[in-house]
Amino acid sequence: MVICRVSSALKESNHPTRWYPFAVTGINVTAFLIELIDEHLLDMKLYRLADNGAANDQDDDLNAGLIQLHDFYATIFTRFNQLWVDTNPRDVMAFPSIFQSLKNDIRRSGAGRARAHAKKKQYKRGHATKNRARDVDQIQDDLRVEKVTGKHLTFEMDEDLPGLGQFYCTPCGRHFIDTKTRDVHLKTKVHKRRLKDVAQKQYTQKEAMQGAGKGIETYKRAHSKKSDDMDDI
Repeated sequence: MVICRVSSALKESNHPTRWYPFAVTGINVTAFLIELIDEHLLDMKLYRLADNGAANDQDDDLNAGLIQLHDFYATIFTRFNQLWVDTNPRDVMAFPSIFQSLKNDIRRSGAGRARAHAKKKQYKRGHATKNRARDVDQIQDDLRVEKVTGKHLTFEMDEDLPGLGQFYCTPCGRHFIDTKTRDVHLKTKVHKRRLKDVAQKQYTQKEAMQGAGKGIETYKRAHSKKSDDMDDI
């Protein structure tokens, strides 16, 4: 079936008026597949077993993955061929724009892993906050702790942090690889701007609740209690 589809594309590429370079198309499809693999957008398709049954060993898994890869290659090629025929370009110079249009369409449709968690709120929330920096109010709390204790924040040795986590800038909430790099950072506009930010009044949870319309407002009495008692008399 795959051979038939590619053969049909080969025949169409030799059309007298709307021909396109068959070999160049294959090279572009291969390069596009490599991009999708590097971006982990084909994981679901590559790990899917062949239709003839579940794989029992590593060789079967490899063969099943190759079959899926070849099938997806043929699918992209035939989709380009159909898009080329439907577009009916004036000459071969339209090849880059048409192929780019195909790439965008495949990415939007979701080639694999990128769309696997599209509707999972927990995944979205975790992905959005994975590398979230510390907020200004959190940094203000850290600075208050440093002021009370009279010592800079210290961290345990961590190989995943720059400089093993031993060169930390508290106002910016960033780790640096060594003292020299941190000292250079202390002279930058980014650091000075952050110093102005943390010097402002701290944003409290009470203000957040009021902004959301959940705060408890207190009103002053229009008349004093003494005047109310006089009215009763």
